[in-house]
Amino acid sequence: MSSENEIRKVSVARVILIENEDGTTTEKSLNLIVGVEHTIYIDSQKIKRRICNIEETKNHVLIYLEDGSASQLWKKLPKNDQTSIEYKID
Repeated sequence: MSSENEIRKVSVARVILIENEDGTTTEKSLNLIVGVEHTIYIDSQKIKRRICNIEETKNHVLIYLEDGSASQLWKKLPKNDQTSIEYKID
């Protein structure tokens, strides 16, 4: 795969809206980067997994995690005006 099509990072703006005690709202974003470990929950247990690949389809962005040599699909994010994709540059 050429690096011009290889995804490095996906960011999703306004993933979580938190209402603060003073009535204001805080927006949180989601940043997913290839090679970075994330804590996920499986059967109520915290487990660390590394993002090994991010793929782009016509309507979605697919995020894959790996545990050793096995990888599996973790998230299927919709592509919309809140989603931004960064590609690797040589």
